[in-house]
Amino acid sequence: MMDHYHHTEGLKTVRGTRKAIKFGLHIVTWNVGTAAPPDDITCLLQSESATQETDMYVIGWELDFYVTAVHFLATDKVTFTNQTWYLDSLKQSIMSPRSLQELNSKVSSFLVDMVFDDPWTLCFTKILAPLGYVKISSIRLQGLLLLVYIKFMHLPFIRDLRSSYTRTGLFGYWGNKGGVASRLSVYGHLLCFLNCHLPAHLHNSSQRLGSFQRILDALQFSSDTATSMLDHDLLFWFGDLNFRIADHGLHFIRESIIKNRFHLLWDKDQLNKARTVEPVLRGFLEGPLLFKPTYKFNLDSTDYDTSEKRRKPAWTDRILWRMKERCQDGESESQGSDAKKPITVTLNIYDSQMEYGVSDHKPVVGTFCLEFGFRTPQDYVTYLWVKDDQLAVHEDVYEVYLSGEDIPQAGGEFVLCYYSSNIDSIVGVSSLFQIVPECAENPLEMDTRTEMRCAPACGDSDTC
Repeated sequence: MMDHYHHTEGLKTVRGTRKAIKFGLHIVTWNVGTAAPPDDITCLLQSESATQETDMYVIGWELDFYVTAVHFLATDKVTFTNQTWYLDSLKQSIMSPRSLQELNSKVSSFLVDMVFDDPWTLCFTKILAPLGYVKISSIRLQGLLLLVYIKFMHLPFIRDLRSSYTRTGLFGYWGNKGGVASRLSVYGHLLCFLNCHLPAHLHNSSQRLGSFQRILDALQFSSDTATSMLDHDLLFWFGDLNFRIADHGLHFIRESIIKNRFHLLWDKDQLNKARTVEPVLRGFLEGPLLFKPTYKFNLDSTDYDTSEKRRKPAWTDRILWRMKERCQDGESESQGSDAKKPITVTLNIYDSQMEYGVSDHKPVVGTFCLEFGFRTPQDYVTYLWVKDDQLAVHEDVYEVYLSGEDIPQAGGEFVLCYYSSNIDSIVGVSSLFQIVPECAENPLEMDTRTEMRCAPACGDSDTC
């Protein structure tokens, strides 16, 4: 809506000048393997201990698709009979060893999505929904899952939501390794979240970098703006990146961890070393590694691997970010001065959660404060919820009435959004329209009522 309106507090309309927005972001990454959710995952979300309010949760999981699907088929009751064949087809594909080798991850993911959510998604939604968060994006690729939840009040400011994925396992045919991404415009700024699972083992550092380069090249969005990963204003890259600690022996690494002398290991961390020399990692930033390496642990324990293999501990699970480079394509500083200012990123917490033992990895949490303004005057700067007495239905057409006192006297450009209470999401947005005063000398009267009409996109139980 109008340039001189800014929404900052709950559902109120605040008249004033354009202000910077402080946006709380919480990212969690965890390789859970074949594990089901533990009884309590609230510590992962830090909703009670957070130093600032969280506006968005982004959750990246690496998991075993085969076991997760079998878990569902064995334990969950699916009630919709018209989709029985999906279950039968999925069960045959999973249970057949020959089919398992040839299983197309795209088809199998589609079948699972048609029948049920995975237990981790259900668990997070059960916790976050009562707190006012809405799941706006969910993308799964066999062994990868990416969820995005956002505070209810920010929904009208979200645009251009897209998701994509690419496989890198088994020469690009298998989705146990690869990347899944979701991107969206938040208050006019394009944010992208990329969850990756890269090749394992100490000697495969070059292969990991090559896989990441292929992911960046292959992941594309069908959009007029920011089609590739690096085109976005801000890119977050996280997941089980599988980089290891080279050169140091097992005894030295474990002694350094026991004495909390993590800095002795930083210069041999493969990802730290690669960020200084590899072009593909140019511009990526990360917080200091002040927590214990998150791999590999005995299950249900805080002890590192005591099996025969006795793998060396490593910071395999990471969260990084990258700002879009300014003044590209020949644009000078003076030309860019009229554009929006870059986003300010402040890392508040970068830590692991050692109390969880259902996997041989420990989860990693990153909390950020993003500070930005509106990109252009055309971006939303306020919104209003239509009250019951401002809504009428005639022959399946919703008539919306707004009081003139809620509309800026200068008029401006508006959109009308249709919100579904069934799925807790905006399901329709009207074309841009204008409300123009009759003349400059006769501004909008405060008791003027403006009528707009919108045909509902869903059932009768939905609300506008």
